[in-house]
Amino acid sequence: MPSLNPADFVRGGLANDIDVEVVRARYDIFDYGGTVQGDASRFSLRLELRDLKTGEEFVEHLTAGKPSDFVPSKEDGGKTMVSVSGKQQLNRDSNLFLFLQSIADLKIDMSPLADGDASRFDGFKFHLVRKPAPKRTGLSITRKNPEQEATYVAVQSVIYVPWLEKSKKEEPKPSAGNEAEELAKKMIVEVAPDGMTPKDLALAAMKKMAKVDPAVRRQTLSLLGNITWLESTGLVIAEPESGVVTFVG
Repeated sequence: MPSLNPADFVRGGLANDIDVEVVRARYDIFDYGGTVQGDASRFSLRLELRDLKTGEEFVEHLTAGKPSDFVPSKEDGGKTMVSVSGKQQLNRDSNLFLFLQSIADLKIDMSPLADGDASRFDGFKFHLVRKPAPKRTGLSITRKNPEQEATYVAVQSVIYVPWLEKSKKEEPKPSAGNEAEELAKKMIVEVAPDGMTPKDLALAAMKKMAKVDPAVRRQTLSLLGNITWLESTGLVIAEPESGVVTFVG
């Protein structure tokens, strides 16, 4: 028997004006609850959503075209799409476009989505609203409730954008090696009088690098003690026999 506890009730109707998280996003073929078949169904981005307030989970399909043009990739479980008609671009006249455009209108960088990977939406948190769908030509879908206004899912504001975090992680960071080289050259200029051995140079530099990151400091000292590297800088001339360097900078 159904529970009368409010906590056990489920959502009725269409979700609107709530904060949600995308639990999982994958491409799918949407048949409108089994009411249509073939090209009347739609290739879509299937969003498994969680209401951030209640924890309730539900699904939204962002339709994007005909399954005769695009289908989910079987190789990666629908993370990417496969063109079966040769088309290489999705149609602007779709709910998926309207959803994405609502994000772009918030000045969010959309360039990381150019690879078409649906899983980039996993973890996306936003405020979901519904907006009236624009009238479209050539699209005929039998609705369970003909009097219900056609709407689409839009993003009113964002809470967390995972693809921006991934982009930051993918940006190349200066390696400790490069930082150490620049610091070592700086130390040569600051503490290398003529007649100093590489060992003495490293010791003098160490005193000036007390607050430098330990990993960078170790690499810097290693470079300063290497005669071959010292000569490669063009700042000193190393004398292998006497073991001293002459500053030429």
